Amino acid sequence: MMNAIIYKLASGQEMRASAGAGVSLMQAAIQHGVPGVVGECGGSASCGTCHLYIEQGGDGFPAPDEMELGMLEFTAAALKAESRLGCQCILQEEMPLIIVQVPDTQV
Repeated sequence: MMNAIIYKLASGQEMRASAGAGVSLMQAAIQHGVPGVVGECGGSASCGTCHLYIEQGGDGFPAPDEMELGMLEFTAAALKAESRLGCQCILQEEMPLIIVQVPDTQV
């Protein structure tokens, strides 16, 4: 089962992606060429360059742990209540449509 993801870019453009369970929002973005999602550390929650704002469908992700919350404090874009690191949001089976906003800057 593939999960549907919509990445809303700062330009107003939307990019659609699909990915299976076990894939992170960061990995899906990179695999689909979504601009603005860098993922410099490769998904180890140590760079903050996969910062996303989860607008819809994020209820299936576990709450951010202390490591993720600490890294979010150092992101280039403003921290919001819906801020998450894409590398820490791992898709599960049959999640609803996920809509995320890509911040205007990651570095």
